[in-house]
Amino acid sequence: MRCGRFVAETFAVTHPDSNDKLRKDIAKIQGFPAEYKFVFFLSPVNARRIPVPDVTIVRLEHPILGMLASRLKIPNTACIGLVEKGL
Repeated sequence: MRCGRFVAETFAVTHPDSNDKLRKDIAKIQGFPAEYKFVFFLSPVNARRIPVPDVTIVRLEHPILGMLASRLKIPNTACIGLVEKGL
């Protein structure tokens, strides 16, 4: 296997728009010449976005985040391991 086939960023946030982190990491990943590009993030919020070409966005959820989100009345947190193509 050759080097540089995969590139990924990972982070945890309370909301995908916090500090514009998700958008910044996607822009950074798009700048790499890798064949497969991923952004993985952990968040209690599942925000739907505009598709991003050539980058797979993976939202991870931990059960404790679901409990926190329900207490804070944050919607759309039922899917664990939700994988979205796009942002």
